[in-house]
Amino acid sequence: MQDLRDFAHRCARSLERTGARSFIYRIQGKGTYISGRKEEQEYPGSNIGFSGEMIGKGRKVKTKILKQTLADPSKREHRMLRLTSPQRVVQIRRLMYIDDQARLLVDMSFPAALVSGFENVSLGNKSIYDVLKRRYGLVPSSSERWIDAILPTENQAALLNISPGTPMLGIESCAYLADGRAFEYYYGYHRSDISRLHFTFR
Repeated sequence: MQDLRDFAHRCARSLERTGARSFIYRIQGKGTYISGRKEEQEYPGSNIGFSGEMIGKGRKVKTKILKQTLADPSKREHRMLRLTSPQRVVQIRRLMYIDDQARLLVDMSFPAALVSGFENVSLGNKSIYDVLKRRYGLVPSSSERWIDAILPTENQAALLNISPGTPMLGIESCAYLADGRAFEYYYGYHRSDISRLHFTFR
């Protein structure tokens, strides 16, 4: 019995030392597991966006456009974009891959009055902020963002190749032009199981 207690004590100390370099997690009824540290991902700046951030770091970025259409805004879009009735929005849903791994599912919307014809512009594997700047002269000056801990729906989980019970970060954002007009609203579903966001405040 004493040998068993000594063995358990040695295991606990070993796990504690390992925890300095890795994350320890437990699954009830199955056991204790060790996973490597998550990759640190810079929180995307308001002036270049997520894909621009990753491309600037030499990462392989691929985007898949799942929806791109002209539509009536939802109540949330109407409020966040400060729209006056009647106005329509260009809605875009895209799935973003980093080094061939699905990382971020994003729903975006833009006031149609600011981006005429945007629903027909080719956006595959392009930085949307770069397209907005080159085609419409729109450059974000500031943004507000809110972050929640969420669980994906079955459809979202399937798109991101994760189980429905995998915790995620929900990132809601509204970007503004220099004159204060809101021109972009998005909600991003970020995979927090493989990376964590890094913030820098200046």
